[in-house]
Amino acid sequence: MANEWTHGICGCTRDVPWCLITCCLPFVTSFKVGMRLGLRSLAIMFLIFYFLYWILRIIGFALNIIWVSELSETDYDYYDDDYYQVHSIGMYGLFTYAADFLMTLVMLACVVIVWKMRVVTRSQYNIAGDTCEDGVIAFCCGPCVLCQMHNHLRAHGDTELLISDNSAVISPTGTI
Repeated sequence: MANEWTHGICGCTRDVPWCLITCCLPFVTSFKVGMRLGLRSLAIMFLIFYFLYWILRIIGFALNIIWVSELSETDYDYYDDDYYQVHSIGMYGLFTYAADFLMTLVMLACVVIVWKMRVVTRSQYNIAGDTCEDGVIAFCCGPCVLCQMHNHLRAHGDTELLISDNSAVISPTGTI
C-alpha cells in the first residue's frame, strides 16, 4: 500500500523558518535534502546551477545598463509614446539576450534536479504519485516541493543518508 506525504505541497508554512530559507535561499534546502537522500552530486549541481544563474543575471543586468547607455536618440522611434527601439540591438543587446537564454536553461536544470529529488524521495518512502506529476509540481513551485521533501524527511527522523555513495541502500527504518 502506498504512503502519503507527511505534509501537502502547501504545507510548507508549518515550518516558517525553513519556508523563508527555502524561498530566499533555495540552494540551502536543496543541498540539505540532497545530502539526506544521498544525492550528493545532484545537491552540488543545484548549488552550481543556482550560483551560475545569479552570475548570469548580474552579467545580463550590467550588459543591459551598458547597452541602454550607449543608445543614442536616433535609435528610438519618437512617434511612439513608449520609445520602442527600432534599430538593431547591437553587441550588448545580443549578449543580454544570450545571458537571458542561459539563465532560462540554468533554471530549467534546477527544476529537473528538484524533480529528480522528489522522484527519489517518493520512491524511498513508497509515496503514491507518478513521475509526470512530480515534474509538473517541481516546475510550478520548486520551493514548495523542497519544503515538502524537507518536512517529510524531518518528520521521519532522517538525519543520515538514505543512499550512500557506495551503493549500500539503507531503508528509512535504518536496516540494510
